[in-house]
Amino acid sequence: MTKADFSPAAALAFVKETARPRDPDAVLAALDEFGWAKAWHMSLGDEKGVILDEALRKVDSLMNVVELGTFVGYSAVRIARLLPPGGKLYTIDPDVERTNTVAKEVVAFAGLADKVEFVPGTAAEALPELSAREELRGKVDCVFIDHQKDCYLSDLQLIEKLGLLRPGALVVADNVIGECQGLLPPRSVL
Repeated sequence: MTKADFSPAAALAFVKETARPRDPDAVLAALDEFGWAKAWHMSLGDEKGVILDEALRKVDSLMNVVELGTFVGYSAVRIARLLPPGGKLYTIDPDVERTNTVAKEVVAFAGLADKVEFVPGTAAEALPELSAREELRGKVDCVFIDHQKDCYLSDLQLIEKLGLLRPGALVVADNVIGECQGLLPPRSVL
């Protein structure tokens, strides 16, 4: 397989063939193996995933996380496995078909369906809906941004405007060096 041959359905099939059900770490390992050995895919991956894990573990009382960009559910599994009982990840993606046919299955196979809510639409469409929920307004502990690069800044500004973040919330953005340089304020690059 080559980069051009990647298909979300093939990644899901590989997970189901090689990973243990209800084992998030096995699901992540399968997706990593698929990405390294079979076909490159635009998931966070194991190397950057460890950095995200470390950042999330430092958040006091991590309960509510918003993710912009779902793709095949890799980072949803990575984040949700670190949430305590009652914690919830709200993952936003406009590609409803891929989300419903692949990402939801990956998350369910990992045994984390109860910790992840899939929110359809663009961030501009879905974030106002989330901010209308009393349990989220001013109570989001972390935002993970990994979607359309030219929307990073405007979507982060919308999150702030809507009052979703609690004081001291963590904001993590993937791929901010290189193609996103110049789109975000200099202090935001980690």
